Amino acid sequence: MGQSASPESVQEEVLSTYWRTDLTRFNYPQRDEWVLWEETMKLVGRLVEVVQPRRVIEFGSGLSTVVLASVVGRYGGRVLSFEHTARFARRTANALWERQLDQLARVAHRRLTLRRYGAKILPTYAIRWSDFEEFQECEVALIDGPPGWIGREATLYELFPRLAVGGWVVVDDMNRRRDRRWLQAWKRLYANALDVQVFPAVGEGVALLRKLASRPE
Repeated sequence: MGQSASPESVQEEVLSTYWRTDLTRFNYPQRDEWVLWEETMKLVGRLVEVVQPRRVIEFGSGLSTVVLASVVGRYGGRVLSFEHTARFARRTANALWERQLDQLARVAHRRLTLRRYGAKILPTYAIRWSDFEEFQECEVALIDGPPGWIGREATLYELFPRLAVGGWVVVDDMNRRRDRRWLQAWKRLYANALDVQVFPAVGEGVALLRKLASRPE
């Protein structure tokens, strides 16, 4: 479908067809608690198939990185995945290499740090964005890290300036109360610059965000 399709048609296509996505070659279904839920992975994968982004950013690496790299490889896209633990970063990098996908995805090990966002001090990845200029204006992103007990509110604050207007963000675990608080904070801050829809029946709850403008009016 590509970038020229309307947002409404993209969303309709993804929501009506994602369940058909076949993940068996990636060893789904998985019992690993750190692996993205199968339904959620199907939705993210289908979104990438429909939008065909050149740049995808992911917070929290793993099997999802492998799936995304496999999809974007069909049309020349690339994935940037941030991971805060060295062990998981190495595991993901090895999995990409084993499937000959290592040229399609970059796994960046970045420890967690605290940063100030307005009146809040929040945990986030220690990212120097000048190191990743080729991923500016990314068209699709996945927020599945850091772990929920650490907090994910800051991830969108880091991502939003690097997300293209019209870009899509999938956020996992929206059925958890603390995650819904982050969603409310994002809606208050970005207001009419961010479209937010929640689908509680997909996996553990998925939020589908779309950047409508560079800043709220």
